[in-house]
Amino acid sequence: MSLWGYSNTVAEEKAQRILPKQGYAGMLRRWRRDHENNIAKYFQDFIDRHPMTETDEAEKIKQLRTRVIYLTKPEQTKALAAQFPGGNYLYHGTRVEQAIAILESGNLSNVKGLYDAEEERIKREGGEEKIIRRNSGYEGISWNYNKIGALPGDRYHLVGFLASPQEVLKEGEKLAIPSRPAPYELIQGNINSARYYSLKTQQELLITIGLGETNSVLSNIVQLSRYRENQTKGEVNPFSIDSMLQNFIDKNTDDTEMSNKLRGLYSLREDGTIEFNPSLLQQVSNEIPVAAVWLQALIDTGRIKNIKGFEDITTVRQAVQRIDNINYKAFIEELRKEKNYLEQAIKDDDDNVTAVSVPVSQMYLVIPNIDLERYMKILARTKIQPKGIVVYDHNAVRLEHFASMHKGDNEAMSQLLRNAIQPTEGYIDYEEEILGTKITPEKMVGYRKHVIGEEHLTKRKSLRRDEQGRLVVL
Repeated sequence: MSLWGYSNTVAEEKAQRILPKQGYAGMLRRWRRDHENNIAKYFQDFIDRHPMTETDEAEKIKQLRTRVIYLTKPEQTKALAAQFPGGNYLYHGTRVEQAIAILESGNLSNVKGLYDAEEERIKREGGEEKIIRRNSGYEGISWNYNKIGALPGDRYHLVGFLASPQEVLKEGEKLAIPSRPAPYELIQGNINSARYYSLKTQQELLITIGLGETNSVLSNIVQLSRYRENQTKGEVNPFSIDSMLQNFIDKNTDDTEMSNKLRGLYSLREDGTIEFNPSLLQQVSNEIPVAAVWLQALIDTGRIKNIKGFEDITTVRQAVQRIDNINYKAFIEELRKEKNYLEQAIKDDDDNVTAVSVPVSQMYLVIPNIDLERYMKILARTKIQPKGIVVYDHNAVRLEHFASMHKGDNEAMSQLLRNAIQPTEGYIDYEEEILGTKITPEKMVGYRKHVIGEEHLTKRKSLRRDEQGRLVVL
């Protein structure tokens, strides 16, 4: 079992202390009660902040009912399907709190757009900066395309926004596969997606850090220094009892085989900086530390001689064995060559990122039937109304699905939407025409095997709207 924010071991210890008091069923009842109270509070807080008379509310809700589409009623879904040329659709799942915020603002925006809007609000109204609840990525809006691979949200109250790609794509925008994509994920934006996401992947492999060791060059080197310090002092620090680099050389005893393995995982840019094979990102078991590849490249290129005390090093094993809690800093300094290159390259692209937004009026709000009346009260108080309100049976879709130990109801949601919006002429398949490969279990990586491995993205393409308004693959 797992508790959010805790390791499996800590979660198990906590569970063992709590369960004898309340029992498993008791814990579930308590969680469900608290969960439902939190959901109800999101709705009630918004209603309290936007008072209106019962008469006005009733009149607006009456008008809103004409926009309701039940997925269980074929005569209504037929009209819905007509709004999606080719049977292509986009779906953005979110939490209740964020959904209400989107409805209130009138737009689904990328993080850049949210920052810009908040900056404008402060200039206009003054006051303190508000906490921004992210609905999507910084560079663009994240969508599921034609199937649901990621279904974030609040259990039993899964809400989302449904749109036609032809309608929401503006001039200059495209739908592109990001780095580490969930199955069927596309990002709506106006960046050079192939270059942008490639740079982001390289940055993660180079300098990503976390509470424990992550598989990046910086984290691997720092963790090895802490591991050595633990050994020197004879202390037992729970965050430094292990090292990916040390484990790697312990498991790989043949230096020639090790070197050959590592040499195939990097290349050199024109300026001599090191570029990593994207397959190193999101390894399931982190078999190969990224720093081992970097050290091999330093040895092969002669850059290892730039580091005092390591001029005679000829193998990765020798380098790992010699690095300690003092001389590791020289490696961090040498790392600046790659770091500076990426920072400048990414800055150039980040400077070109603009606000991306989709008006609520161009999207359908997708909600469970048990929440229909509550959303009616919300929509009665918002200035911009969704194109329609799509209602599904709450018993059919209940569980969120993304980076979780359990399997959620994403496939059930996919089927509900596909039953209503069926492929017609002009349908573009994600796997065959955009990703360029079938999504199979062995291609999934990440700690929950929830994203597609970078090495399977080499054929990825993007979608744009042509001058005639048709969706085309680029």
